[in-house]
Amino acid sequence: MMPGVGVDLVPEARIARLLAKWGDAVVKELLTEAEGRQAPESLGGRARFVAGRMAMKEAVLKALGCGTRVSWRDIEIAVDEWGAPRVSVRGALARTWLGGRELAVALTHDAGMVVAVAVASPPAAPQ
Repeated sequence: MMPGVGVDLVPEARIARLLAKWGDAVVKELLTEAEGRQAPESLGGRARFVAGRMAMKEAVLKALGCGTRVSWRDIEIAVDEWGAPRVSVRGALARTWLGGRELAVALTHDAGMVVAVAVASPPAAPQ
């Protein structure tokens, strides 16, 4: 069985406009509490951070093949000791879509754009 792959592209300017208009409501909708605490205070830094998390979360949803029928807050992106992103899922997403699969994510920023790629290992074979 093939692994699941998801890719997403988010313009930082789009997130900056959302943050300017809606403020912390955007952060509370898209990020977990731990992610929200990590977000920089400056609008530019905050927009870049939120755009990155949003892109990675969307790529994870695509890799799992579940669309957006779950909460953004069921996906949490943390970084390891080297700064590499690590993803964990919980709630309905974990119960219904994860199925024992492992997830990996990668992120890059360039020219005001954020690109994320997620790979989900193939589902376990039925026993």
